[in-house]
Amino acid sequence: MAVDYLVIVVYLAGMLAMGWWGMRRAKSKSEFLVAGRRLGPAMYSGTMAAIVLGGASTIGGVGLGYQYGLSGAGMVFTIGLGLLALSIFFSARIARLKVYTVSEMLDLRYGGRAGVISGVVMWGYTLMLAVTSTIAYATIFDVLFDINRTLAIVLGGSIVVAYSTLGGMWSITLTDMVQFVVKTIGVLLLLLPIAVVKAGGFSEMKAQLPTEYFDPLGIGGRRSSPMC
Repeated sequence: MAVDYLVIVVYLAGMLAMGWWGMRRAKSKSEFLVAGRRLGPAMYSGTMAAIVLGGASTIGGVGLGYQYGLSGAGMVFTIGLGLLALSIFFSARIARLKVYTVSEMLDLRYGGRAGVISGVVMWGYTLMLAVTSTIAYATIFDVLFDINRTLAIVLGGSIVVAYSTLGGMWSITLTDMVQFVVKTIGVLLLLLPIAVVKAGGFSEMKAQLPTEYFDPLGIGGRRSSPMC
C-alpha cells in the first residue's frame, strides 16, 4: 500500500511540475491559449490522444473488454487510429487557420452561422469529458485507497485545475504527453501482456470464455451484453 501512495504522489507532483514548466514557456496570449501554434504533429498527436483517450477510455476500455470482449477493447484502439490520422493529415491545416476555438474554425467554414450551435456542442462535449474523467480518477482513488468519492473528486480536480491554469495550453500539452506515455506503456505494453499471461494465454481464454468475446464486431448494434 505504501508503494501505491508513493506512485500516486509522485505522479501528481509530476503533473504540477509539468504545469510549472509550461508556465515558464507561456509568455503571451497565443502561447497560453494555443501553445503558440508550435506543437507539431508529435505533440499534437500526444495531447489529442491523452484528451480523448483519457481516464474514461482506459478505465472504460477495460470495462468494455470485460463486457464485450475483443470488440469492446478494440473500439478504443480504433479511436486511437482515428486520432493518428487526424494528426497526420489535418493538424498542419488546422494550425494555419489561426483560430483559438472549434467555434471559430466552424465560423470560418460556414460564414459565421455556426457560432452558437458549435459553442453549445463543444460545451456539452467538454462537460462530458470532464465528467467521465472525474469519474475515472475518483474510481481509482476509491478502489486503491478507499477515499470518499467527493474527496477524491476534489483532490484530483484541484490538481487538474492547478496545472491547467499555470501555463495554459503548454502545461496541458506537456502533462498530456506524460500521460500518453504512461498510458501507452502501462496499459498496452505492461497490463495487456501480464493479463493475458495471468489468464493462461489466449488458448485458455478461448476455452473459458463465450465465443462472442472473440467476435471483432460483437459490440456493433448489440443491445445486450454476451453475459446477459
